[in-house]
Amino acid sequence: MTDMIHVHTDPHRTREQDDTTTEHTADPDVALSTADVLGALDDADCRAMLEALDEPRSARDLIERCDIPSSTAYRKLDRLADAGLIAEQSSIQKNFRQVSLYVRTFESINIVAADDTLAVEIESRDGSPSGRLSEMWSQVQREV
Repeated sequence: MTDMIHVHTDPHRTREQDDTTTEHTADPDVALSTADVLGALDDADCRAMLEALDEPRSARDLIERCDIPSSTAYRKLDRLADAGLIAEQSSIQKNFRQVSLYVRTFESINIVAADDTLAVEIESRDGSPSGRLSEMWSQVQREV
């Protein structure tokens, strides 16, 4: 599924006006802001975290993999979540402790510039209950 955000790039618009541009995705509880998405993608730490999220990972794992201080990492995770690019899931470890895992919410992002319009196309991952169950089952099989 591809969600699109279109922004009219008028040179007389202010940054604050552009920041308010939103489009709802297929999930009615999620609104994507073009400025939030592009801002997160412009941040090197956020990009490193997205690249590391080839599978669900804990914040601690991301901190180690991306070599980012923990205070910075949590701010970046919030930024990515606010942009709709990651989601937090709960997982139970073998010692019965609950841990939060972070996952990318998209398969791909394309930024298209044509005439006076900038479009961000986001191909979402399968967020259906059966898709999430399939992903969780795959994770369980990898851990066993």
